[in-house]
Amino acid sequence: MVYENVVNYCNNERISISAFEKRCGLGNGTVSKWKNHKNIPSIKILTRIEKSTDVPIESWIRTGGVR
Repeated sequence: MVYENVVNYCNNERISISAFEKRCGLGNGTVSKWKNHKNIPSIKILTRIEKSTDVPIESWIRTGGVR
C-alpha cells in the first residue's frame, strides 16, 4: 500500500520515483523494495517522507491514501 501511494503521489506531482527518493533522502531503489510488500518502510523513513512531502504518515500507510 505504501508503494501504491508513492506511485500515485509521483503521478500527481509529475515526478519520477527516483526524484521522489532524492526529495525524501532515500537510497536509489528503496521504493521498489516496497512493491511486493516484502519490505515495508520504518517509522523513521515514513517520518522523513512526511517532512519532505507535507503528506501525513497516515496517508502513506492506508489504502488509497495519497491522491
